[in-house]
Amino acid sequence: MRPHHVLLCITISSSLLSLLSPTAADCVPRSSPYAIPLPQVLAGAPSNPPNVYCNVTTYPRLCQTAIDANSSNDLHSVAKANVLFALNKLSSTIDAAKKYIASPKASSSMVTLLRDSCVGFYQSMVDEYQIVLSDIDYSTKVTNIDAAITDIGSCIDSYTDPMLAAVIQVSVLATEDEELRQMATNIIDLKDGFKP
Repeated sequence: MRPHHVLLCITISSSLLSLLSPTAADCVPRSSPYAIPLPQVLAGAPSNPPNVYCNVTTYPRLCQTAIDANSSNDLHSVAKANVLFALNKLSSTIDAAKKYIASPKASSSMVTLLRDSCVGFYQSMVDEYQIVLSDIDYSTKVTNIDAAITDIGSCIDSYTDPMLAAVIQVSVLATEDEELRQMATNIIDLKDGFKP
């Protein structure tokens, strides 16, 4: 399947998904018809009423899930909760990548991709988000927030590059990568929460 066919399938399935479930449309931002909906976010509706700060993020339901897990209300707490949520997701994604790499059934091209590209980007994101949570100046926090979305974008680009399409159809962690991209986007939306 060529990359543009995958894009068409994702667009069609996103449109159909919104017809089947009104909450599914919340996971796809209004600005991008190409984002992949995240089934794990759709599994349960947030238990708290929608947070005013989450409502201004690109992925409000994902933000709400992060604050439900961390009981946050003010902008700083909501921003911090989203970073903690991303760090938790990064930890499980790194573990999944390492488990796949060690699997005897793993494809050699996917092992190379994960080992030589994505795992390094995931670990960089962990470092960047830990800096964001540290006691450091706001401009350094913003620099690290921006670097994190660049890292996950580079990971995704490494397996969506048309030159690699014949070798790797899609990463075994594509859903996790998309969720990390969406989390990074929300953290950018909430970066004012880290102002002193």
